[in-house]
This record gives sequence, C-alpha cells and structure tokens, in this order.
Amino acid sequence: MGILKGKVILNSPIYRGNAMKTLFSRVNKSERTPVELPGSIKSPANRMGDAFICGEDNRGNKEFNKLLPQLYTRLFGRDGLNEFFRNIQIECSFEDPRNAKERFYDLRMGIRLNRDTMTMEENANYKFETVFKGTKFEFTLNYPDNISPQDQKKLAYLLGEIEAGRFWFGGGKSKGLGNLKLLLDENSTKILRKWKENNTPLKFNPKSNVISFTVKFEAENPLLVGWSLGHKDKEKKVIDEWMDEAIKEIEGHKKNCDKVAKNGNFNNVDSGFRQEHNKLLNLRGNVLKENFTKASQNDQNLIEFLRWFRGQVTEEIGKEYNRDFRLNEETVKIERSESYDRIFMRMLKWKSNENPQNGLRWEIYIPGSTIKGAFRVRAERILNTLSQNQLRYDSRGNLTGDFSRMINRLFGEQGRKSIINFGDAYLSTPEDVNHKFSSMDSIKINPETGKPVEGAKMDCLFAYGKNPFSFSSTFYLIDLNFEDEKDKAVLGLLSHLFKDFYDGLIPFGGEKTSGMGWIKGKIDKVEILTMDDNLLKKFGISDGSGKENCWKKGVIIYEKLRESKVYTEAHESFKNCFSQNTNPQIRNFNLKGINLVSHWGLWNRCGRLSCNLEVLTPLHIKESGQPSFDNPVKWDFYSISPPSKDNRPAEGKRIYAVPSKTIKGVLRNLYSIITGTDGSSLFGFVEQSGAYMGRVNVSFAEFKSGEFKWYSIPHHYKVEKQTINSKGKNYRVFPHTELMESVIEGINNKPTYTICRCAEKGAKFSFTLDFWNLTDEEFNKLVWCLNGRDYKMGKGKALGLGSTKITINPAESIIWNWQGRYLGGNLNDSGIRSITSGDIQTASQQTVNQIDRNVYNGILNFFTFPNNP
Repeated sequence: MGILKGKVILNSPIYRGNAMKTLFSRVNKSERTPVELPGSIKSPANRMGDAFICGEDNRGNKEFNKLLPQLYTRLFGRDGLNEFFRNIQIECSFEDPRNAKERFYDLRMGIRLNRDTMTMEENANYKFETVFKGTKFEFTLNYPDNISPQDQKKLAYLLGEIEAGRFWFGGGKSKGLGNLKLLLDENSTKILRKWKENNTPLKFNPKSNVISFTVKFEAENPLLVGWSLGHKDKEKKVIDEWMDEAIKEIEGHKKNCDKVAKNGNFNNVDSGFRQEHNKLLNLRGNVLKENFTKASQNDQNLIEFLRWFRGQVTEEIGKEYNRDFRLNEETVKIERSESYDRIFMRMLKWKSNENPQNGLRWEIYIPGSTIKGAFRVRAERILNTLSQNQLRYDSRGNLTGDFSRMINRLFGEQGRKSIINFGDAYLSTPEDVNHKFSSMDSIKINPETGKPVEGAKMDCLFAYGKNPFSFSSTFYLIDLNFEDEKDKAVLGLLSHLFKDFYDGLIPFGGEKTSGMGWIKGKIDKVEILTMDDNLLKKFGISDGSGKENCWKKGVIIYEKLRESKVYTEAHESFKNCFSQNTNPQIRNFNLKGINLVSHWGLWNRCGRLSCNLEVLTPLHIKESGQPSFDNPVKWDFYSISPPSKDNRPAEGKRIYAVPSKTIKGVLRNLYSIITGTDGSSLFGFVEQSGAYMGRVNVSFAEFKSGEFKWYSIPHHYKVEKQTINSKGKNYRVFPHTELMESVIEGINNKPTYTICRCAEKGAKFSFTLDFWNLTDEEFNKLVWCLNGRDYKMGKGKALGLGSTKITINPAESIIWNWQGRYLGGNLNDSGIRSITSGDIQTASQQTVNQIDRNVYNGILNFFTFPNNP
C-alpha cells in the first residue's frame, strides 16, 4: 500500500455530533487520545460511520456516500466511484499528546428568531461542543500500489480541494463550522504533483462549480453581536444559571442510564425516561447494558465539559476590560465593578496554534450562523413581500408555500444541505481589541414618575470604528445550475441580498432598534471555479485567470459581476416569478391578547427620516464609564468611546453623540401620550409573557456643530411635579424653562454640585429614524412627534437643562418602494422615493385632527419651548 501523509488543520471550529446532539464524538475512554476525527474504519468511532469515505446500509454493507465520495461525485460523476474507494483508507488522529480533554473544546450556541416577533423563539436554540479553530490532526491515507493513472489523477484532485480549503466536515457547515484544509508533507506533495501532470484524460462534471465571495464590513455604525454566555443573575449572583439547570437535568438522565446499564432493563427508572426510550424497551441483557453504559459516559463527559467551560467564561467576564465603572461607596471613587450586561461575541482557542502549551485565549468574531440567519430573514421578508404572504412554517418547522423552494435551495432544509456556506467573520487585522470597545449605559424611566425603574439599568460594550473593527468573511456558493430557470431565480434573490447588504439593510446582532448592527457590507472579490468555459464568458471573463486544481478559474470584482450576463439573466428569472402589480397587505398576529404587525415581510410604510436635534438650553448626557477628569471629578458629554479614560481619544477627536436610547425614550413617551397606550406595538416590548421587536430604529445622534461648556449642577433641589393625563393615565412632564439660578456656569468645587460638560444652546446633532411596516396612522403620528416638537432629555431637566428641538429634514428622508427595488427594470433600481415637505405637513395635520383637545393643549404647554417657533 502506498501512503500519503500530512496534517488536517481546522480553518474554523468543527462539530461532529453523537446522539447527545451537543457533544463532539469521543473515542473510548481507554484510548490514548481523548478526541479523534472519525476517519478510520479501524477507529472505535466507526460505529457512527466513516465520515470521510463510507457508511453502512441497514444490512451492514458498505456505502460509499460520505464526504470524499460526495466530492468525487461533484467533480467526476458516479462512474467508477465504488471501485475507486474500495481499497482507500484514511486515518486521522489528534496531534497534541496531552490528555486534558477539555483543553480544546469551545461551546457554539445559536438561537432561532420568531419571524413574526423577531425575538428569540422558545426551545429552538442549539449548543455544539466544538474543537478549536486551528487544531491539527495527523492525516494518513493508504492507497493500493496498483492504483491506475486515472485514479491517481482523481485522487490528486480530490486532495487538492482539501488542500485549498474547499472542504467541510461535520455539522453546521453552512453556519461557519467545519471548514478544514490539508497540509501534506513534502514527499506526498511531490507525489500528487506528479499524478496531476500525467496525461490521462478525465471526464469532469460540467455542472460543478464553486463561487467564492470575499466579504468585508466595518463597524461604521455601532455593532453588538452579543455573547450568548456570561449572563449574570443579579439577584442570585450566578453566572449562566441555565448551566445549573442543564447539569441537574443531565445528572438525572445519567442516574437512569446507570440503572439500565446495571440491571439490563428499564425497571426502577423514571416514567419520562422510559417513554423517551420506548423504542428500546424490547432490548435486554448485554446490548442494553452496553448502550446505556456509553450513554452514561456521554452524560458524564457533558457535565465535566459544562463545569469546566463555565469556569473559563467566569474568568473572562471577570477580566478588567469587561467590568463597568461604579461608585465605590467605601473609597468614594469611581472604580471597576461588576461585569457588563452584554459584551461582544468571542470563541475560545489556543493563544498560539503552533505552541498550544502557551494556554488559551478568547478571539472576537461574528458567527457564520449570525450572518446566515440575517441573510435568511431578509430573503424570507423579500419573498413574503413580493408573493403576498405565501411563505409559512408548518408544525415541524419546515418552510412551505409556493416560494419556499428558493429559500430551501439557498439556505437548506431538514435533510437537504444549503448551496451556500457562510464563514465566520474575523477581524481583518487580529489584535487585542478588548480595550477598544465603546460602552453605553441605559436606564428605563417610569413615565408616571419620571424616575428610573429600579433594576432596569443595562450597560454594554460594542464595536465602533473602521479601525480596528474591520471584519472579513468568505461565502461559498456551490453547484448552482446556471442553465436552470429556478436556480437562476435563486441567484437573482442572492443578488438582491448582496445589494441590500451593501446598502446597510441587513442588520446583525442585537439592539437593532437602538442604532446598532446596521452595517454596510462590501464584496471585495468574486472567484469563479468551473469546468465550463462558457460560464466564465457569461460572467464577462473572456480568458480565465488560469487554472486551480482541476478547475478553470476566473476572478472578477463585484461591480463587474453586477453588469454580467449571469446577473442580468438571474434578475429576469427572479422577476418572472412574481406579478408586477402586487399590493402587499400588512400581516397581523396576536400575542398574549395584543394585536401586532408581523415582521415577516416589508409592507405598507417603510422608509427613513433624517432628523436634526437642536439644543435650546444646555444639554448634558453623561459619558459612559469612568469620568474623563479628576480632582475634582468632571463628567464629559457622552461620546462613542471606550469606558476607560486612558483608552479614549483626545478631547478634540471624540465623537460626541446623544445615545439612540435617549432619543427613542422621549419619542416613545410622547407617542404614548397622544395614543393613550404604552407604545409597545410600535416600539416593542420584553415581558415575561413574551417579547416583540419594535418597528422603528433610532440611530445615535452625532454632534455636528456648536460649543460645549462646563456647568455645575446641584445635587438636591425641589420642584413641583407636573403631569399630563391621557386616557386616565398620568405622565410626568418637565416644563421648558430657562436655566434656574442654582445652575452655575463654570466649575464649582463644592461637594453638593456635579460638574458636567454641556452642549450649549444652538449646538446641533443629527440622526436618522428607520421605520418599517407602519400603518398610515402610525406614520402620521410618528412624523408629528418628530417634526417641531421640543423635548427634555439628559441631566437636570427640572432645572431648565436639556431642552431640545427635533425637526425632520425632508430633503434627506425617503420612502422605500420594494416593488421597484426588487422587480424594477434592472438591478440598479434603488427603490427610493423622496419625502416632500408637503408629505410632512399632511401627516402632521392629520395627527393634530385626531388628538384629544385637552391632551393636545397640554402637549403644547409642556412640549413647546417659550417663545420658540
């Protein structure tokens, strides 16, 4: 037998599951190595199938249907497949000799969003125990001495694909997991090179192709892809309480497994356990004992892993850079305190792949599952909009409807893999960015008292800025049929998704209604690998850039791709699937007795309002984290910057802003007053009974012009409480007045004053408000709340500080025409209609006519600055 040797290197974490649906498959505990890729038939892992080459049918016969045979079929068809693999054997073993099995496992978690509410769906999350990105495995392939020249060449091309990193192993292939590459030793490389050079002709599959999109995006807007771990129960002081519950449940399962393993029957086990394993009730004796001994060991492995992993998470969130600043009452100083409520996503890996002995570290990244989920949600929205609500999910979670094929073909469905793999997104220039995250604090205000709601404070760390938060990823589109009209329509849908991504319409992560996640993605390079010269010509590539492995290769920039015949035909095929005169109707649903508008489409009023915020009396929004100045303590105006003063930009280079949640809070308050509701149906809510994402997104209001000055604001003061009554509910309001005499311009060092930097009268900020799926009435009222209203915000509202005026800038405001965007004459149709001053005036007047007169007069008194037009 001939031998090829090398190393398999993981470009991403990998997950190869077992019956637990969580654990990475392990070899027997008695084996020397604690983890092993299930590659060799001789391995103890052969019970779950030889993942590289063959499995077994119901009769125990070999079936060559695994990863390499699938690749063989893609490249060469099925001719000669069984004969080719019959005498080939692959063995993979873990390279690192240590026996500390937990040292190379991370926990990858994901959630599913409810399409109507766009919030997390219950009991639809997953947890994968993955082997570290960068892990190396010893690879050995045995081939027969008499292998034919034709099979030599085929084997060389198959391994060439793994060498190039176009090979995926295990679960979650389309979600950033399982990508690996092969690094052969020098002798094996020479052998493959020689095999490729032989003149034996091969017949390739002309429909096989791989198109890779190199994608880059920067945190030009704030971005928070929240870590699903490290959550602290503030009352119980417990990190990730769900782990305690999971461990308790697993321990109960293990006790039942031990009973069956000991007795060989299901006597004395819990009824629920017996029902769960009802298919095995007829088994007896050693077979049953063996199965449940293994199950018990799996339970023990998972318990040990969760306990160890929680220790790693606890250590990470306790690091200095992940803890917020609070007042230490003993030292009367602002110091690092508890960990932030939300921090950015990270994965566990070795500090150095070359020398794992150096220990572990956490790497910032965005999971491929997050990217895939965002693209899929957008794709479903587009199709539901154009097809007038044709998509549905059945009781088993399968997408149905006339247009479900496009989604299922592109993103996959149960039992059928997707044709596009979304890679994890990593920082383009890996470095320690933990001290460069920006921070934000927010607090919920009780509208009746005007005071903070106890226990409703939230703080977070988020990414902002091109440097260092520039991410890159690669998407692989595999074996799309460019001659099939249905597949052309799928490519047409993908082209619209890329266009929406470029225009910032596919948000990632959390806080999407508070100005975060609305990033713009750019496709940097497109690489086409095909067996068909004609396909390259359709892409506008007259002569290929060369050859790669067995492929004809072409490289094109995305702007040229959009002009190619392939894209033009795809757009036409997509358009032909729909009626040009559709009139989408808003889809409503009921949640806990509340009638709400579904997010599962783009209906009725969608657009963006460009707004100006002008300061009428000095405005202070306290900076997040540590005060920028001491002796005495002085608080700067809020800026999008790190919480530690040592890591903030110099004063003249800070990006001052009014946080999005501040603006959204005052808007929601006024909207609630004029509607007599709590604004939940428009702005969203999170309650024990359920949650619903709002239909407006307010950006941070960045400082544009004006001056800042220092003011000293007294700690204690007494003012008369004033309210507006709307539909039987009182709302606390703060009248607009000039500054009280107790507020001192300049610095007063007395301990009864807080020294704050304020934006002066005349300072200007600007922000945008995106909205979608609004009824005409909701749109009119939102416009009225935004255009010409005077609001109180920030510190010292009762002392005359914080008066502001918000106005709409029609020239930069738009309404989206989705029919025109997706079904227009060409792919460059933006689908944008400008908003006019007349539109704003009409919307405002219709709202005035609907508001109760007493409420309206109260609003004029309290939401209008004296002598301010």
